[in-house]
Amino acid sequence: MSVLDIIIIIPLLWGAYKGFTKGLIIELAGFVALALGVYGAIKLSGYTSDIIKKWFDTKPEYLEVISFAVTFLIIIILVHLLSRLIDKFIKAAALGIFNRIAGVFFGILKFSLILGIVIILLNNFDKNATVLSSETKDKSLLYRPLEKIILKIYPSINGFIEEQTAEKITN
Repeated sequence: MSVLDIIIIIPLLWGAYKGFTKGLIIELAGFVALALGVYGAIKLSGYTSDIIKKWFDTKPEYLEVISFAVTFLIIIILVHLLSRLIDKFIKAAALGIFNRIAGVFFGILKFSLILGIVIILLNNFDKNATVLSSETKDKSLLYRPLEKIILKIYPSINGFIEEQTAEKITN
C-alpha cells in the first residue's frame, strides 16, 4: 500500500463514517444527487447558459462555468430536499440499524465518485505527470480502479473537461 492509497483511503473512511451517522436514505440521496448533478450539469448547462444570458450580462468565458455550477447546485438541492422527506418516512418506520449499515456502503460509494472526478481532473490538468508520476499512479492499489470506475459511469467526462480546457486556452 502506497502513500497515495492512504491519501485515497482517508476520504473513503470519512465517507463510511458519514454514511453510518446519516443512514442509507441520506447517503443514497447524496450519491444520486452527486451523480445526477454532474451528469445533469454536463448535459443541461447549455440550457442554463441560455437563461443566464437572457437575465445577466455575463462574460462568455465565465458563462459556461457559472451555468455548470448553477445546474449542478439546483439538481443537488432538489434531490436533497426529496431525500429529507423520504428519510422522515424511514425514521417513522424504525429501520435504524439497516439504515446505518447500508449508509456506510453508500457513503463509501459517494466518496469514491468524488475521488474519481478529482482523479480525472488531475489527469487532465497534469498531462505531463508533474504532480503525480505515472509510476506512483500505477503502484497505487486504488488510483487506477477509481479512474476506471468514473470513466465507466461518465464516459463523456474526459471529453467535456478537455473541451472546456481547450476553449479557455483559445480565448
